[in-house]
Amino acid sequence: MIEKKTIQSEIVGRLRQGGRVLISSHVSPDGDSIGSQLAMYDLCKLCNCEPMIVNHDSAVPRYLFLAKHGLVDVYSADKTYPRFDCAVLLEAPEISRIGDVQKLLHPDCFVINIDHHADNISYGQINYVDARAEAVGMMVYDLFHEAGLPITRDNADELFTAILTDTGRFRFSNTTSAAMRLAADLLDVGANPKRIGDALYACYGEQQLRMIGELVAAMEIHHNGRTCLLLSDRRLRDKHTGDADEVEGLADYSLYTCSVKVGALLRELEPNCTKISLRSHGEVDVSAIARVHGGGGHPNAAGCHLNYPFKQAKSILLEQIEKALPA
Repeated sequence: MIEKKTIQSEIVGRLRQGGRVLISSHVSPDGDSIGSQLAMYDLCKLCNCEPMIVNHDSAVPRYLFLAKHGLVDVYSADKTYPRFDCAVLLEAPEISRIGDVQKLLHPDCFVINIDHHADNISYGQINYVDARAEAVGMMVYDLFHEAGLPITRDNADELFTAILTDTGRFRFSNTTSAAMRLAADLLDVGANPKRIGDALYACYGEQQLRMIGELVAAMEIHHNGRTCLLLSDRRLRDKHTGDADEVEGLADYSLYTCSVKVGALLRELEPNCTKISLRSHGEVDVSAIARVHGGGGHPNAAGCHLNYPFKQAKSILLEQIEKALPA
């Protein structure tokens, strides 16, 4: 197995060759993917590349506090893009996870695959995959260190956001002393934990807060108290404006009942499309459920889309959760 330092050196060496670099991540980008992409943009610039961030979906409004958020472009078939020499794909276990952005990868494009998902299929010319990494943001930080390049205050905010969100505010089981030490280092550089925490977890619009109250009040408990579902159907979403339930950490509410082992937030996006955000405590691997439907994630936090009507998607999900729960 190639040592981590060797892979890091290969990535830095490839970036220092310059050229046009595409930076992308998975559909529905989260805090780790957005923060990591913005920091990677600066790393590429410092290596004399011409980077461009392109995602399948736009970042949700809660990430607008990041100073460089305007660099994130959303793919459009009507837009003309340069021919990229290299692509840095973050948090994408398979190329298909970047959605329509994969159309920008011509056959000669050199792909650098950086991920911390255990099910990554190592599709790149360079594969920097570390399932033990708490966040891809930590892997990007290590690349700055390998390159001997400085972390700016903006980078500190970006990478702190990546770590904070992927450790569930330092609550998930993947929270390690290494993550805490790196977070402290980022604070020394200038990361602002109050501004970041408030923007992500304590800055709701009126409709969002009312929606959360209604959503939690109507939660469903199944499997003798071991499963909790939060159900955001079109009726609820239309009542509180379309994206009021796009709240960082909202799926975590499904685990706040003491007896619950598996929780899920179901969002009705279209009549035949339901977005599922899964959470679990302990040994229940919800990423296995997500992979059945083309999604993925981590053992205790994963997501996918079910191409079924909302009620049918709920029934299918409950059956799969019941099989995953220990006897």
